[in-house]
Amino acid sequence: MTKLPEYTDQTDKDSQYLHSQYIDTESELVKELSKYESIESAYLYRGVNEARFKMFSSSQRNWIQQSAIVQKMGKSSYYDFIEELIRRTSCLAEVQAYMKKQNVSYNEMFILALMQHFCLPSPMLDFSHSLEIGLFFATDNLNPWVDKGTNNLDDYVSLYLIPNSIDWVQATIQNVMLNAAYNIENYVEDLKKNHPNIRIDTSTEEDNIREAKFRQFRLSSTSSIQFLPIEGPAGGRVNISIPILNLHCDYYIINDRIIKQQGMFIANFTEDRPLAEVMNSVCQRPLFICLNIRKNLIPFIRTKFLLPQRLTHNSIYCVGDSEVEALQNSINTLW
Repeated sequence: MTKLPEYTDQTDKDSQYLHSQYIDTESELVKELSKYESIESAYLYRGVNEARFKMFSSSQRNWIQQSAIVQKMGKSSYYDFIEELIRRTSCLAEVQAYMKKQNVSYNEMFILALMQHFCLPSPMLDFSHSLEIGLFFATDNLNPWVDKGTNNLDDYVSLYLIPNSIDWVQATIQNVMLNAAYNIENYVEDLKKNHPNIRIDTSTEEDNIREAKFRQFRLSSTSSIQFLPIEGPAGGRVNISIPILNLHCDYYIINDRIIKQQGMFIANFTEDRPLAEVMNSVCQRPLFICLNIRKNLIPFIRTKFLLPQRLTHNSIYCVGDSEVEALQNSINTLW
């Protein structure tokens, strides 16, 4: 099994971030988080248990490490591997029944969202609009930590912040669900005009396609569109129309986890590049803020920030919801 690339030390990690800070005491943590509490909506948040981990998606991790599920799928291409997972997930009787009950039109971005929520390999990474929920995921399932008294990355969890004010149009699509593929047609036209040698595959199997295909959002391997922010209301149908891709579909997700996690996705369409590095490259500047928080502060985080908001593992993961658990059990059979 191939080892997944990780940050080797603080210097290695800090080079990828707009701002990287190491927080070692309760007072430092309260002071730093207070800077963001009043402007919480200006950022997206992602919590990670280990500061040394790079921002690989679950499908990238499985592919790079050649996990059991990769071997089971038997695909020689990373993108074929994802598409086979999409196919197998969409064929599950429980998934089909759920979509029928919710009157959801089939599309592969919906299936990818289900895969992400129910722990199948997916190219998506979860972010939240809530700072506290970001803290929850940074600390969830971590046992009491025996502090080594060093500055090694192993002694820290990480909370990543990315500003909502970025001009995403220069990189990819912002708020796809809310803004119905905001400005993508003009972006693709400009891309073709300014880079005539770039081939963008806009072919479809049908003239009026109603299925949002993973391969269409990925476009071509030579395209500059390498990551895709996707967010929107947990309930309600949104129409997406991207004429230049001949793509017209409904994007509709109803899932309690989205509501409770106040979540959104950023899909990373590269095979082996962490999201922060991809976004830095495409946007030509570092974007993320990284707060590295010492693990011995986890009990304080739970008492001070999480329990007052009733943020527990059971509430976030909808433990006891029979429909959620039925879907989870069904999707688990693919492993």
